[in-house]
Amino acid sequence: SGPNSKMDLKHWITVWGAALLVVSSQAQNACVLPSLIHLKPEYNCSFLNASSQQHELDMQRGESEAFIIAVEAADDLQGVGITIGSLPNAFTAAGSFVMGYIYTTTTTRYPGSGGGWRSDPLFPSSTSGVDVNKGDLQGFWVEYTTSSSATPGAYTALIHLEYTSQGKPVKTPMNVTINVYSPVVPLLADSSIGTAWSGSWTEQSYINQNLTYNKEAYFDLTMSHRMPPDSIYSARDFTDYVTLARQGMRDYSILNINSALAKASDSSAQPTVQVNCSKGSITDTMLAGAMKALDDIMSKLQAESALGPGYVYGWDEYPSDCENQIRYVYGAIKAKYPELTLLATLDWPVMPVDLPVDVWVLQYQEINLTSLKPWIAAGKKQWHYHCIEPSQDTYLNTFIERPFVEARLMLWLAAANQLDYGAPSGWLYYAVNLWRPYPGKHTEPMTTINNTAYTNFPAANYIWSPRTDIFANGDGYFMYPAPDGSPIRSARLAGLRDGLEDWELFQNLGGSAALRAVVQDATHYTLDVQTVNAARRSILKAMDAVHFN
Repeated sequence: SGPNSKMDLKHWITVWGAALLVVSSQAQNACVLPSLIHLKPEYNCSFLNASSQQHELDMQRGESEAFIIAVEAADDLQGVGITIGSLPNAFTAAGSFVMGYIYTTTTTRYPGSGGGWRSDPLFPSSTSGVDVNKGDLQGFWVEYTTSSSATPGAYTALIHLEYTSQGKPVKTPMNVTINVYSPVVPLLADSSIGTAWSGSWTEQSYINQNLTYNKEAYFDLTMSHRMPPDSIYSARDFTDYVTLARQGMRDYSILNINSALAKASDSSAQPTVQVNCSKGSITDTMLAGAMKALDDIMSKLQAESALGPGYVYGWDEYPSDCENQIRYVYGAIKAKYPELTLLATLDWPVMPVDLPVDVWVLQYQEINLTSLKPWIAAGKKQWHYHCIEPSQDTYLNTFIERPFVEARLMLWLAAANQLDYGAPSGWLYYAVNLWRPYPGKHTEPMTTINNTAYTNFPAANYIWSPRTDIFANGDGYFMYPAPDGSPIRSARLAGLRDGLEDWELFQNLGGSAALRAVVQDATHYTLDVQTVNAARRSILKAMDAVHFN
């Protein structure tokens, strides 16, 4: 079978030439795939260009990486699962996950959408396994975590594929080589990469959606994926800051200045100053109210000596005619709290260097060296972000329809740009757990259908509710709500984590040439996983040689 849509064609290019191990047992085929591969149930190992070459996993110390075991069902299979053999001392954890299928429908909001069932959710494997229908391809995500003190070298991972076919149990051993190199991924607390992965972390936000909430499970998941649970739009419990700071979170929003200004606008005091722009007016009364809110938070932070000052967030994609408002409000904050970092997401082509903003957050494809160079020279920072935009299929993004490799390459591009231009030095994403169902309906927890990997969770996120004519598949969330209140992670979330771990590695490169051979800019890159993995392996080997020398 071949590609049957533009997005399938993009996927075809992605997997062409992938190095795979193929095994056959009881008329069932299974292949070992890189974790950069996106699956659909109608695919098979032949379509994915399986060869006899064994796939090898390349890892830094202190990081997590995965490969995929894809099983072709020649007949109905029951209780399919992966068991993992004993771990060598180099590894601290290993696990297998069922790659769930979620149904995507076409939206007019961006090209290449829809396409039916696509892989993304990752369910922890159960002892009973999962059933696979005849003719389906079923993926299993097998993930290993290395110790930061592991001895570099080649290790063999033993796993078993188990299932029941026509009433007969089958157990097939499979070996995969894992190469551990000397570079070490720093702890989150020691990372120099800025983070602003925002979400809704209050219990009330879950109650409003009729969902139960296990805050600790969500926090553990995001922290383990190097995406500390930030909240750039809404207030949160102060105890969250204490808990997360002790776990290594360094960047966290303590106040959305525009929300604070809006709340202060209810005051009956007569304003004497009014600063206008196309987004509305700000008065001295509003500023006084917002400063009072900030004072209250800062007093708590200063009482908790273990915490840093955090940052204030605001002006989310405001137009340039609001510059005077930013100067008025952020100038007042900087005058009173010079140690406080001020972030602003501004997609302006020209940025005045004297604007009282410490971190300029810019949509990643809009990088402009004319404005960036003087900004960096002034000792300021620029972070990048993505969201529903850039939505054209020539740009890298993280929609469910996109090949998993795109998430990783987007952060490779960030690393290359930082090496060449000094920015970005961090990444922002507006919502990691935003689920907006069709207007008038409630979000339901994700469950599977009849013990298969097919799920009943709607991929469509109606971000612009109450509008019903547009939605996005996967934009605004990288995890799914489970019935027990815990999160179900996604392959896209894992891909972003892998990209962040790679970014840590690439910061030690002397130049960007090895990265630019894979991803030149926001629209010029290769999706060939063989090329991507080969480039990463070459970098690891080069860093290995430097370490031992």
